[in-house]
Amino acid sequence: MFLLQVPKENLATKTALCLRFAVWNVQSVNGKSGSICDFVISNRLDLLALSETWLSRMEEENITIAEITGNLQDYDFFHLPRSGRGGGMGLLLRKGFTLKLNEVIEFKFMEYMDFNITTHSSTFRLVVIYRTYPSKKNKQTASMFFEDFSVLLEDLVVSSEHCSAYWRFKLPHGRAR
Repeated sequence: MFLLQVPKENLATKTALCLRFAVWNVQSVNGKSGSICDFVISNRLDLLALSETWLSRMEEENITIAEITGNLQDYDFFHLPRSGRGGGMGLLLRKGFTLKLNEVIEFKFMEYMDFNITTHSSTFRLVVIYRTYPSKKNKQTASMFFEDFSVLLEDLVVSSEHCSAYWRFKLPHGRAR
């Protein structure tokens, strides 16, 4: 898990906003609603990004999501499922923020969420990236990931918005692959 407090200056009013944000590789939300709710409440989070939610496209039918949003009634849940088995990314966001999903490029070797988040008169772009670890089973290599990642970075660099990017990925060490 990664917890970060992001100070954000509102240039229009010269006031500082503070966003409490965490990223969690949850490896399935199913059966973890209590832990997720406890983590959000105990850390007074405004936003929790979840990787590896393992939810299908029918997340509204998921009992775990109903439990989470039932216990955290001041939060909305957004989900970007993986097109295959496992994976998927989710975002728990405190109500009062406006969320706009930016167009997402579907990559083969990583998943990511890309949102514009607005509160009052301040907007920032949030990109959360997840990548699985290369293995003999999935036949992925670090170079395959970096090809996808460089395309995403090229897209983000030309963006005119303030952008915060957070990622969770392991890089192989030792012998080069």
